[in-house]
Parts: sequence; structure tokens; C-alpha cells
Amino acid sequence: MKEKKDRLVRKSKALKIPTTVQESIPYEFVYPENGIIETEAGVFCRAYSFGDINWACAKEEEQISFFTSFCALLNSFDAMTNFQILVNNHTLDIQEFERNAMMPAKNDGLDELRSEYNEILRERIRSGCNSLRSDRYLIVSIEAESAAAASNQFARMDTQIVSLVNKIGKAECKALNSTDLLRVLYDIYNRGDEEAFGAKTQLDNLGRKSFDFTNLHRLGLTTKDAIGPQSMQFKPSYFILGENNFGRAEYVNALPSQLSTEFYTELTSLGFAMLSAVHYMPLPQEDALRKTRNKLISANANVVDAQKKAARSGYSGELISENLKLASREANELLADLQIRDQKLFEVSIVFCHFANSMEELNQQTELIRSTARKNLVTVNTLTFQQENGFAAALPLARNELSVKRTLTTETAAVFMPFRCQELSEEKGICYGTNAISQNLISVDRRNLTNPSGWLFGVPGSGKSFAAKTELISVILNSDAEVIIVDPEREYTPLLYRLNKMSSVGDIARIEHISVSNKDTYINPLELPPFDASSDTDPISDLLPYVLGLCQNMYSATYPMPQGCDSLVDRALHDIFASYLPGYLAGHPDPRLMPTLRNLQQQLMRYNEAAARELALSMEVFCSGSLDLFAHQTTTVKADVQHPRITVYDIADTGSTLLPIAMAVATHQVWNKLVENRLKGKNTYMYFDEIALLFSDANSAEFLKMLYKRARKYGGVATSLTQNIEDLLTNPTVRTMLSNAEFLVMLNQSALDKGALAQLLDLSETQLGFVSDCEPGSGLLRCGKAMVPFKNQIPPETKLFRLMNTNLKNMSNEELEEMAEILKNT
Repeated sequence: MKEKKDRLVRKSKALKIPTTVQESIPYEFVYPENGIIETEAGVFCRAYSFGDINWACAKEEEQISFFTSFCALLNSFDAMTNFQILVNNHTLDIQEFERNAMMPAKNDGLDELRSEYNEILRERIRSGCNSLRSDRYLIVSIEAESAAAASNQFARMDTQIVSLVNKIGKAECKALNSTDLLRVLYDIYNRGDEEAFGAKTQLDNLGRKSFDFTNLHRLGLTTKDAIGPQSMQFKPSYFILGENNFGRAEYVNALPSQLSTEFYTELTSLGFAMLSAVHYMPLPQEDALRKTRNKLISANANVVDAQKKAARSGYSGELISENLKLASREANELLADLQIRDQKLFEVSIVFCHFANSMEELNQQTELIRSTARKNLVTVNTLTFQQENGFAAALPLARNELSVKRTLTTETAAVFMPFRCQELSEEKGICYGTNAISQNLISVDRRNLTNPSGWLFGVPGSGKSFAAKTELISVILNSDAEVIIVDPEREYTPLLYRLNKMSSVGDIARIEHISVSNKDTYINPLELPPFDASSDTDPISDLLPYVLGLCQNMYSATYPMPQGCDSLVDRALHDIFASYLPGYLAGHPDPRLMPTLRNLQQQLMRYNEAAARELALSMEVFCSGSLDLFAHQTTTVKADVQHPRITVYDIADTGSTLLPIAMAVATHQVWNKLVENRLKGKNTYMYFDEIALLFSDANSAEFLKMLYKRARKYGGVATSLTQNIEDLLTNPTVRTMLSNAEFLVMLNQSALDKGALAQLLDLSETQLGFVSDCEPGSGLLRCGKAMVPFKNQIPPETKLFRLMNTNLKNMSNEELEEMAEILKNT
């Protein structure tokens, strides 16, 4: 391997002017098996992609931590390694983006809502930068005797690089394979025709498929043939790729003595296609120290000469030029940085290549770049007569033949941090509004999360129930999933009535009105879910925590059940299910043998233990007395709504005594429905409003924890809604559930709840600002590792808004009359 010193003074190659597109693509060979590209003889590069982090709304100590971790990444490379940080802002096919986001018509009477929803999406897409995607890469270049030797070196570097990048705000990092990197290059060279990548490697005319190295070889083509544009023209101050893909390469010429990280963030967020490349070449530490000492000696010598001259002229040596003193101080500080503060010196080049469809547009972009730079006291110039080298330096190949370099320390070089804010954009996902920072559409498919079940918090009036309705309407309009709601406040009943009225395919929603006065609807709390032959769990063991919660609520809301009651209830369950279980486990249950809560109470009365009789006595009023609402077999629903798309368990009229029990019973019904839908291969979205009622008892909390834990396996997506989180956090079960939740929607919060959330989720002051005195429908969204501020207001003049709105202040007289009629018929 050549010595670093030899590499730094390598003789200039003879000037060769490329005559073909292939000759202008600045690499020699692509190695299909290991993701390595040989950019010139003996020089190899490997690329890593990494995600964005929430730099813009992180708290100050987090930003310091991110910055320190980025410095550690820069310092990890030795003087034998060049590397490049690249931010690639590239355009997407906005029509394809819209097609993926829009809802297709289904001719079911609800297409008017889909059309309105699509128009809202189009407006949000137009208002943001959704046609632009930002990707980030780290490209590392080394010298090696062969590709095999380079592969061994990169293999040793992979783990370290991924680990160091992950420490920067948990930015996900992975090494790119050869096909991935060629796709990136193809997209850069062929703006507007990105979908055609790999078309030249197909032998069969069956459409555009993936890139194929084997077919490439059979066709006698090189990778340059496969990724290159039709033509490349390089002019003195711009270039053209293909027919009308105009581009311009520019560079940072001058930097101020102090520069904020906001400069680079702002410059890479201008809203048009641009490659922003920062090249780093670490200097050997001994060379850096020698260079700095020489600079210090020279600066001090200039100061001494000036002082001598002052003495001869008869005035004080303190009156010498401040510039000379400053140069001496800076040299001393630089030497201290290198010797004491573990800083390195880097030769840094900063290059921008931006793209447009016309020269007029390109010139406008250039002026915007320069005005942004001037605002930060930075000078950006066009690379005149160096457009080809400038474009090559902006490609993800860590190859830089430009002579425009600045010598910077680690901390100064780290100012060019390539982070801004996280984005959430998934094809076919549900729209949760727009990113409050970037204004881009937020689109998420919760089913792709490791744990899709989540929580929705907000004070009254923050839009909590409206946010849940927005999601469930999207589910109904754009999928075949079933929605089930536990509603203790009759918040969702008007929505379901209106949907049934609009539907042209019969009622799609069913309302289970659970009330002591309603003799038409009963739910048996002990009803088991449909038998699942693939499950190896004991149905009674699954049922026990839930039933213990019911018993506790029937015994007392304040005092625990007598000691031994858990075992007694377990024994009683096995006894009363003895005749029902054989048929159930065989797949042909006899509904006449299904036990009820009354059977459980009677069985406890038969036991001799005092605790059993005490518990049974407390249950009597709920099983055979005035509050026996849940002591009956489940009633049969009407045939025309046997298989609804939406079911709501309306428990608003159960009364304060029965409400916690009703909440638990309805939740168990949701679990049974989840099991049933799994057997049908159907997803189930579940909503539990005022979920705090279910956590008054430890057993009920454990049951919900079990449901959350197992929901994904059963194709379920659960959402719990509550007003105040502070009280819930005193419950260890809830705290664990919240800590593990990957989906949280936080709307406007009270002062106490903000403090609790900040402590639980380690939120910054900036992030807390998005849940403080904010508009209804706005707040923070946590999805996986991302924490994104959002806005999700539905225009009040739309039918969608009127369909979901239950705020009387926002209703017309006609709507108020309709609401009164709906509630009257409930």
C-alpha cells in the first residue's frame, strides 16, 4: 500500500478530455459482490445510507450530544481515509406520489367522502415539499492493493461506522450494496426517468424489473452503459444531462470566523433537487501539528517584528495591529485544540450541484443559494470551467479533484451537520396531517410497526376524539379492515348513524347500546372467542385476569378482594366451564352450555370458604339483583347488520356503578372480535375512549396489557384515548405500556401532563412547545423512533368535518336538529 505522504503528493495525471458519456462517469469498475466501486486505480469507495434525526426540535443538551457524536464520527477516520457526507435532495414523481396517497372509488355511497379526502390530500401535497425526498449518505474512500484487500478493510470498518452513526440521535445506518449505489447514481444522471433503472439489463421485454449484473454481462454492457444519460454537455458555468436536465456546480469559497449549524441545514432544505457534498481529507496528526507550530512561529515573529518597530518609532508595543495579535491567539488556540482537546485537522471541500428544467429556473436557484449563504456571511461561487469536476465531486463516490479546500478543525468541520427533522412517509399509509417543520405529508401504516398499538392524549377540546375519527374514517374508506369502538361518552354514535345513512350497500355500522333499561341488548362477559386451533394457550387462563378484574369491580372500587379469591375464582371458572369446554375445543361449541356471570356467582356460593361466600354476596346485585345487566347470554343481532364494518359499544347509559364493569366487558368483546377476525384474515382497528376507567383495577390493566402485547399477532391495531396522563403514570403497568408504545399522538396538554410526558419520553422544550396552547388537531406524533410535530386540521366547510364533528358550537341549526334526532333515537 502506498504511504499517505506519497498519496498526498501524487503526480498530476495527464489531462484527458472525455469524449463519451461513459468516460465522463468518474469510476473505473463496480464489484457486484461487495458493494465496492473502484473510482481510480487502487482507490476504492463504499457507501452507507443513514436517516435524519430531530435536530431542529431537540433540546440544547441533546444537540450538544448529537454534535459531539458527529465529531466522534469525523475523528474516527485516519489519515489513510478520505470520506464524504452527501445530502441528496431529489424529486419524486408527484403524480405517482398522489396515486399512492389517493383513495380509489368503490361505488358504495361513500365516494363523495373519498373525493373530498383526496382533495384535502392534494392541497397538503401542494403546500409542502412532498415532491422532494432527502437522502443522506456517508461515502468512504481508501487505497488498497486490490479489491479483496479493500473488502477486508471495509469489513472491519462497517461495524464501527454503523455504531458511530447510530449514536447520533439513533440515526439508522446501513451499508449499500452495489445495486443500491448504482440506483442512486442512475437517479442522479436520469432525473425524471428514475423508474427505468435496470431496464437495459432485461432480456425478455416483460417490463422493467430489477437491475441484473448477469444480464448486463450477457448483453456486453458495462454498468456505465446502464446508468448513464443519453448525453452530457458541460458548459463554462452549467451542464446539461440528457435533453433538458440543467445543472450547476457551485462551491463554498469563504467562511466566517464563526458559523452556526443552521447554515448547512437551511441550505440543504431549499426545496429543489440538489446534491450537497462535504469532502473530508484528514491530515496526519504530525503534519497538522507541524503546520500549526509553523503558523504559530510565523504569527509570533510578526508580533515581535511589529513590537520592535513600535519601540523604534517611540510608541508602546501594545499598540500594534489587532490582526497580528488575533493571528497569534488563533494559532495558540489551534495548537491547544490539537494537543489537548483531541481535535484533528481536515482539508474540507463543500460542493453543491442543483438541477432544474430550464436555465431560468437554474438561475433563480443559484440566486436563492447565494442569498441564503450571504445571510450567514458565507460566500458561494460557481465553478467556472470546472463544471465536470464539480459534478463529479458531488456524486456519491468520495472522489474530489477540486483544488478549493479549507483547513478546519474537527469541531469547525462538524458544523456542516446533515440533519434537520425526521419525516414519516409510507406508501398506502394513513395521513396524519403535515409535518409542522417541513410541511410535508405524514403518512404512516401502523401495521408495519413492531408494536402498532398506541395512545392518544389531549385535554378536552384538543381534538382527541376527532383525531381518532379521522383515522378510523381513513380505515373504512380505504381498506376492508373492521373497526371496533368502546364508547363511554356517546361520542361516536352520531358518526355511525351518518355513515349508515350515506351507505348505498346497507348499514355498515352497528351500535350496541348497553343500558340497564335496554332489554334488547345483552353481552355475556364470560363468552369465549372463536376457537383457534393454532393457539396453544388455555382459554381459561386467558380469561382469568379479565374475570378477576370484573370480580374486583363488583366487590369494591377501594378495597382488594379477600385473600384467596384469585384461586377461588380460578377454581369456579374451571367448574362452570367443564361441560362447555369439550365441545368448544372440538370446534363445535354448544351455546346453551355457555356459562354466565350468574353461574360464576352461584358456583362461588357453593364453596365452603368464607372468602368465596363474601365475594359471591358482593356479586349478587350484579348477577341476580337490580344491576344484572351483564348476567345474561349475549343477544342475537339483526341479520342485516350481522357483519358490520364498524361496531361501537355505547356504554354511556350504564350508570356510574356499572361503567367500569361495562368498560371491561366491552374490551373483552373487542378481544373476542379480534380473534374472530384473525381467523378470517382481516385486520381490526380498536379504539378505547376514556381508557383511564379500565386502569382503576390491576387485573383489568393486566388484561389490556395482554391485548396490546398480542394485538399485532392477531392483525390488530389498538388505540387508547385519555385526557390526563399524569394519574395513569402512577400505575406501573400503564407506565410500561407507554414506554414500549411505538405510536403516540400527543395533542394539547395540561401543565401537569406536559411535565409527566417530558419525563417519560425525554422531550425537549422545543418539542413541548408543540403540545402547549396549540390548535385542536395539532401536537406531537411519536412513530417508532421518530418524534414529529404535526398539524391535522380538517377544513370546517367539508362534509368530512361535519360528519365527524360533535361540537355543538360548530354546528348549523340543521345539524343541531339532526344531532338531537340521533340522540333521541339512541
